[in-house]
Amino acid sequence: MRTGRFTLGVLALVLGTAAVGTLSQLDDAPAAQLLPPPATPEQVVTSPQEQLEALEVKGKAGSGGYSRNQFGADPTACGFRNAVLARHAQYLALDDDNCTVTWGVIHDPYSGETIDFVRGDGQIEIDHVVSLSNAWHTGAFQWSPEKRQEFAHDLDNLIPTRTDLNQQKSGGDAATWLPPNKSFRCEFASLQIRVKYKYGLWVAPAERDALSRQLTLCPSTD
Repeated sequence: MRTGRFTLGVLALVLGTAAVGTLSQLDDAPAAQLLPPPATPEQVVTSPQEQLEALEVKGKAGSGGYSRNQFGADPTACGFRNAVLARHAQYLALDDDNCTVTWGVIHDPYSGETIDFVRGDGQIEIDHVVSLSNAWHTGAFQWSPEKRQEFAHDLDNLIPTRTDLNQQKSGGDAATWLPPNKSFRCEFASLQIRVKYKYGLWVAPAERDALSRQLTLCPSTD
């Protein structure tokens, strides 16, 4: 059931009181985060190009055991989808539980479109910028279950986008898929690099070359 439409100002109040109180029913789930962790000094001063150069380059591995189940269950009380939608929505409405997003307006960076969606209409899915399968093949197969769960629900790595684009991208990396919205490609490459740097994942040679090539097309990589 819709409870109304909120502007960003009202949304801040809602999320600051009822919604955050509910979305932060995460007290018993320490792995969950509604906001990204503070950046370390190294992350603040390091450019995407420098981060890319710091990543190990080698072939993909760990192909035998990948499944989404390897990244654990959603640890959040309200569901990470609701947290991602609440974080990115320009406007939204919550259900009576002050938790479930029933309607919203989101700018989709992959397509460049603004999407007015209703819960259950199938327009929006949540994409892992660095996909779970790519992460698995570039180091996550060696991680503990707790670290894989943290990665899968890290809001730094989650973007709401059109369902067809999420499915089109699937487990692809920068060598096989880039957003059709060309103005977002620099940010997309920088995000992939930042996430891989943050978690110590490596890059395959073709992936490294594609990311490096994209950064050379950006006006600034600082």
